[in-house]
Amino acid sequence: PQGGPKDEQPPKILKETPKNLSTNFINKRILIEFDEYFKLNNEYTEIAISPAQEIPPVYKIKQKSLEIELKDTLEANTTYTINFGNAITDVNESNKLVN
Repeated sequence: PQGGPKDEQPPKILKETPKNLSTNFINKRILIEFDEYFKLNNEYTEIAISPAQEIPPVYKIKQKSLEIELKDTLEANTTYTINFGNAITDVNESNKLVN
């Protein structure tokens, strides 16, 4: 069997907890749900959190979700940005999630 057309789409984000651009976030866990299974590649070099944290977070894959457990304290009145670089790809074709 042919198996169908080649998958050319990266994983798509279905849900984020907290939502993107949230304010007054005080929890220690971020959860991102995707529409397909994915893998992390070089997460400790590809994923950048700004401003940087002294204690790096822990990244866990749970089925189609990425859990980011923050180990360091978030500073008050500070905007944090997470850039995933090339860390997130789908399992079969390694299509990269961008932006």
